[in-house]
Amino acid sequence: VELERSNREIATVTGIFRGMQVSAMSTGMGPDNTEIVLAEIMEITDQATLVRVGSSGALQPEIAGGDLIVSTGAVRLENTTDFYVHPGYPAIPHRDVVWALEAACRELGVRYHMGLTATASGFYAPQGRAMRTLPVRYPDLAEELRWEGVASLEMESSPLFVLAGLAGLRPGTVCTCYA
Repeated sequence: VELERSNREIATVTGIFRGMQVSAMSTGMGPDNTEIVLAEIMEITDQATLVRVGSSGALQPEIAGGDLIVSTGAVRLENTTDFYVHPGYPAIPHRDVVWALEAACRELGVRYHMGLTATASGFYAPQGRAMRTLPVRYPDLAEELRWEGVASLEMESSPLFVLAGLAGLRPGTVCTCYA
């Protein structure tokens, strides 16, 4: 480890791993925090590979708690990226990163799945979670996404894919399923 920093909810550690400089950084939760961190990373680095290692909820019955999900694209249920691109613009990771993440899962012998993730703008109503005190506009969201074949639901991948892609960088996501 060559550098450790922390500011607000963002912690950064930079060091050398197997002869290569690597940084690990938290983004906080949600597309808005991810956008802030990415915009600042892109100002200080060129040709980076950016891998989100995080958590998600599974939408398909064959995905069990503890399984890994390598994202092959993201359904943009957030609007942060609308300030950069048209709402119909796709959120896709870099193919080399997807292939590398899949190869790593195979090499490690872990249970994993490949598929689309949906990126919501928040944790409760934006993911269709019923609450006692607040209305939920789309209570059937998870069921609709499941029917559409989406593998997981989380809050950070689509801004990573869109913004890093626009900057010519290589993004990817692997998440552990927690629910």
